[in-house]
Amino acid sequence: LLFEGDDYIGEPVNLAAKLCAEADPGEILASCMTADLPPWIRSEAVAEMSIRGVGTIGGVQRLAVEAR
Repeated sequence: LLFEGDDYIGEPVNLAAKLCAEADPGEILASCMTADLPPWIRSEAVAEMSIRGVGTIGGVQRLAVEAR
């Protein structure tokens, strides 16, 4: 990940953009998870995804906010 001018560039940024393009409206997809998510965020594993220019990736998670 690099910062160039006012932009971030690199593989993580490209993957994030491609996951955004694959997501349905209102859906959030993440390529990795951390144990530090707040308890009101729910995650669900997604089957392997084929991403153009990246290939098949696993470990994709769909994130959602739990109703309070």
